[in-house]
Amino acid sequence: MSVWGGTNAIHTRLLADALSETSNGLKILKISGFKIGSRSEVEQLARGLKARVGSLKTLMLEGILLDVEDKTGFLDPILLALAHVPSELRLSCLEAAPSGVSVVSPMALGAFFAKEQTERPSYTFLSLNNLGLNDNHCEAMAQALARDDAVLRPIKILNLTGNPSIGQQGYQALLGLLNRRFDILRVVVVDDQSWRATFDLVLWMNSKFHRHSFLENSVF
Repeated sequence: MSVWGGTNAIHTRLLADALSETSNGLKILKISGFKIGSRSEVEQLARGLKARVGSLKTLMLEGILLDVEDKTGFLDPILLALAHVPSELRLSCLEAAPSGVSVVSPMALGAFFAKEQTERPSYTFLSLNNLGLNDNHCEAMAQALARDDAVLRPIKILNLTGNPSIGQQGYQALLGLLNRRFDILRVVVVDDQSWRATFDLVLWMNSKFHRHSFLENSVF
């Protein structure tokens, strides 16, 4: 199922109903440029996604226009509805979140990454843009992904651009993750180009020199 349209082209309730009625074989859902005007609407969409989550491999909800005053944690129900991390997830808002506002909470993001996997899936592409992510979100991600889990899914690309509130503390948390789990991330894309270069170097060392073979507990 693939749907593309302008901000007024898709009614969230109709979309939720369609998801509930779609066969269990739904593997790809792409929706761009749609408006959500209330928390009840995002909860309806989340329920529709939850009904289809077992078969979804690609979920792209991009350019979401949030037509509400209070955007804090507004998209939490979508992340919490996903019982597993799809092979490709792109979640973004049309406009950057106001300063200090996060449309997903660190709790919801941490819970999303902490989902137990029933099998070791293929590599994942995750793009989380214009969501107002900050240092707390990075720390929640790093903590969830650093756990010792044999079936934890490797992430091929983690794209966090469009989140200018991520600062040194958040980037240091991601760097600590790269120094603990050498196999979990392949590419990290962020707004700060200096940190992007640092991540690229560490990831290259992890891959090129197999750091896990001569490091123990993250130390030489």
